[in-house]
Amino acid sequence: MIWILYFLLFIALFVISIFLFMKTAVFGAESQGESLERIKTSPQFIKGRFRNQDRKRADMTLSKMPKLMQESNTGKVDRKPRHQVAYLKRTKEDFAQRPDEPLRVTWFGHSAVLIEIEGVSLLMDPMLGKAAAPVPFAVRRFHKEVPLAPEDFPEIDAVIYTHDHYDHLDYKSVKRLKSKVGHWFVPLGVAAHLKRWGVAAELITESDWWEGRRFKHLTLISTPNQHFSGRKFAWRDKTLWCSWVIKSEQQSIFFNGDSGYYGGFTKIGDAYGPFDLCFMECGQYHYMWKENHMIPEETAQAFIELKGKKLIPIHWGAFTLAPHSWTDPIQRLTAAASKLNIDLITPRIGESVILGKHEPKSQWWMST
Repeated sequence: MIWILYFLLFIALFVISIFLFMKTAVFGAESQGESLERIKTSPQFIKGRFRNQDRKRADMTLSKMPKLMQESNTGKVDRKPRHQVAYLKRTKEDFAQRPDEPLRVTWFGHSAVLIEIEGVSLLMDPMLGKAAAPVPFAVRRFHKEVPLAPEDFPEIDAVIYTHDHYDHLDYKSVKRLKSKVGHWFVPLGVAAHLKRWGVAAELITESDWWEGRRFKHLTLISTPNQHFSGRKFAWRDKTLWCSWVIKSEQQSIFFNGDSGYYGGFTKIGDAYGPFDLCFMECGQYHYMWKENHMIPEETAQAFIELKGKKLIPIHWGAFTLAPHSWTDPIQRLTAAASKLNIDLITPRIGESVILGKHEPKSQWWMST
């Protein structure tokens, strides 16, 4: 009988450990007070959860999980690079001064992008940690370091997030960046995470879809996309997801975030296009979540509907979050761009792009 007692004790300790782990700061927090009241008045918040425009949700039934696990472990594709990803190492001196050019953008892998536009610096979805997960051993970055450590970033005028998934909103990155960030722009509900992590409430602006904000001499507009949110299963769709339009008098930028292909791109293009530059997701797709992530050919079509002029692909090249090979997104998008005459810019991770002066188009992933 003693083994039964040990077994029950083990189960009890396991349950307690899980309970305590789920209370740790990495998961963030739920909205309260004025923020929660504002969420409740959002047209997107229906029956306690945010919804997409056409109410589509990912078809992630448990019955399909064995098939996904089988596909993920076939070994038929290189889901990770066989060799070190050839990223460009940067130093703090590279960004010590604002560029003379009106627009310089630097891709730091996945969806992390530094946009320096007419003297204003915007850091988009800065996931700069080693693992896109709440635990350090899961979903590891392809390379051990990011091109520039968070501590070496210059003073940032604003950090902008599209949603609260771990591959976009990273607890440790926020903790390491927050002392040098002037303001934070997030979709509804995401402020609660930042507040728990020590960001002052007065430095955070939450936005619903189609809301525009003036920031310095820029206009920032939170626009719809088709996705979902949540850092715990119980918190799914309790925070909003979005894309962003960034406008100055001379420049117009679209930052996709994560989205399935849907009719909203045409609406955004009609309302705010044409765009001088679009950052569009092109990776981490699968038929099980086709509502939430585009395949590369859909990325190309969405870019056209947005009335984009130049395209930089993001959401690839740093993590394995789907069964496809790690180069499949960029190879398919390159082919689609060539067919549709899309001006595709393909910087290395860590490389800066200056429109009109330095627009790299090399297929650097072929040698990795």
